[in-house]
Amino acid sequence: MQQIDLSRKLRVLLAAPEDQAVAMRACLAGMGHEVVGSAPDGPLACHLAQDMAPDAVLLDASLAQDGLRGLAPWPVVLVASDADVALERLAGLPEAAGLVIPPLEPDNLGPALALALSNQARLSRLRRQVAELRRSLAERKTVERAKGLVMQRLGLDESEARAVLEEQARRQGLSLPELASGVIESGELMAGESQPG
Repeated sequence: MQQIDLSRKLRVLLAAPEDQAVAMRACLAGMGHEVVGSAPDGPLACHLAQDMAPDAVLLDASLAQDGLRGLAPWPVVLVASDADVALERLAGLPEAAGLVIPPLEPDNLGPALALALSNQARLSRLRRQVAELRRSLAERKTVERAKGLVMQRLGLDESEARAVLEEQARRQGLSLPELASGVIESGELMAGESQPG
């Protein structure tokens, strides 16, 4: 697990009834963190999170689950007095969740915040990797399709067609996927023109 520096001042949004928010606020202040806002329900918490972009959200388990999906971009720490309720609620929370069973004290809130922040960082890395892999796969498919068109048009084998595409990309100052997209577009244009109208 990635080490999270909790000595830096975190900006935390509270999603809890006011009586619970008081204890949360006191614990966070004792840890040197800043409370940037407080919401008594899920939809308002989501709205405030969008506006304030907190480092983390402290969520009381007593809030209805409706409207909490909007908290997915933020590390969420669930505060629940009952372990059974906590496990049930964790299943419906964003993936980057930590858990605290009161009493709220720095010794139990600190590790829960660290876990939620670490999970969020890991999920962000994974999402970036997945996006990069999807982009790379799409580019590879584009190059393969363009290579097939060049093979068909010029009667070349696969390695010769790739060499032609690479040479043209170098000459035109384009990446291979950019050139391949142009080859495909021109091939579709030519195919459309050759069909009887």
